Amino acid sequence: SAAALMAVLLSTAASPLAVQARGGGGGGCRGRRGGRGRGGGGSAGTLSFSIEARRDSLEKGIYLLGEILRQPAFPAEEFEQMRLRSASMIAQMESDPATLSSELLSRTLSQYPKGDVRYSMSMAERKEELESVTLEQVQNVYQKQLSAAHAEIAIVGDFEVESAMSAVREILRDWKSETAWQEVSRDARADVKPLKQDIVTPDKANAVFLAGLSFAMNDDHPDAAALQLGNFILGGGTLSSRLGDRIRQNEGLSYGVNSSVSIPSTGNDARFGINAITNPANMNAVEKAAMEELERFLKDGPSAKELADAQTAWLESRKVSRTSDGAIAGQLVSNLHLSRTFARDAEEDRRIAELTPELVRDAFRRHIDPAKLIVIRAGDFR
Repeated sequence: SAAALMAVLLSTAASPLAVQARGGGGGGCRGRRGGRGRGGGGSAGTLSFSIEARRDSLEKGIYLLGEILRQPAFPAEEFEQMRLRSASMIAQMESDPATLSSELLSRTLSQYPKGDVRYSMSMAERKEELESVTLEQVQNVYQKQLSAAHAEIAIVGDFEVESAMSAVREILRDWKSETAWQEVSRDARADVKPLKQDIVTPDKANAVFLAGLSFAMNDDHPDAAALQLGNFILGGGTLSSRLGDRIRQNEGLSYGVNSSVSIPSTGNDARFGINAITNPANMNAVEKAAMEELERFLKDGPSAKELADAQTAWLESRKVSRTSDGAIAGQLVSNLHLSRTFARDAEEDRRIAELTPELVRDAFRRHIDPAKLIVIRAGDFR
C-alpha cells in the first residue's frame, strides 16, 4: 500500500503536466518512462511515465517531470485523501461478485507467501494495510527503493534529439537507491488442485462465472502464438468468438463473456481463463455452455475460415498499432528491458501467419486441461 500510494501521489503532483504515474513497488523500483499516450502505469517493482508534447515543449516537460520525481512533496493532506479514497473503493468491492471471484482465483493460483511482493492479498488484507499505512512509510519507500538505476527511455516523434536526451540525462543523473534492483517475475504453481466453489453475494443483481488455470510457459515458447490466436477465436475476439456467439448472441445467457490467455515475457506463470457476467438464474446454463464450447475447441480446433479471419484481424491490429507514436515508444521500452528488437515482432507475425487449425488445436490440448480448471461462481443464488 505504501508503494501504491507513493505512485498515486506522484501522479497527483504531475497532473498539471498531464503526466500520471501509478504502480507498485517492492524488490527495488525501476524508473521507467514509456509512451502510450499521456499517462503511466506499473506493477510490482516498476513505475512507468509518459509524456505527450509538442516539439517546442518536450524538453520543458521532461525537466518538470524530473522535478516531480526527484523532489516530491508528498503532502500529508493529499496522502490522507488518497488513503481514505482507496479504503472506500475496497469497501465497495468487498461484496462485488467480480472482485470476489477474481480474488479467489488469484489466491488459489498464487504460490508466494505473505511478505513477498508477489503475494496475492485478500480484500481484508488490503483494507487492513490501508488503515495502518503512514506517510512516513510512503516517504521511506521513495527514499530506499525508487531510482533510475534500471531505466529504459524511448522518445518517438518530431523532437530535437540532443536537447531531449540532455534533459533526460540531467533528471536521472546520480539517482540511486539503497535497495538493489532485481527482476520481479512469477512462476506457475505446480501443485494446484482443481476446485469448484460458489460465493454467495446477497442482493446482487449480476452473477459472475469464472474458470481459470495456470501453466508453465513464457512468450518464447513455440506454442505461445497458437494459444494466443486460439484464444482470440474461442473468446478473446471483440466482434465475434465461439463463446460470445453461443452464450451471448444465440442463447442470450450472458451480458458479456470472454476468454483470456496471458503469457509473460519473464517468469513462466501463464494463465487461461473464461469469464461471464450473467443473471444468477442462468448460472448453470452458462457454465454448461462454456465448458461445452471449450471441449469442442479442444476436440476439433478452429475451422479454416475461423483461423484465416482471426489471422487477418490479429495481424491488421498489430499493423495499426505501429502507426501510433505512443505504442511504438511503449514497445521500444519493453524491447530495451527484454533485450529484444523489432525483428522479434516480425517473427511473431510470421508465426501467427503460418499457424494451421491443427497447430492451434494441438497447442490447446497440450496446455489447457478442463479437468484442472478452478471454477468459481459468485452471485445471489438464494
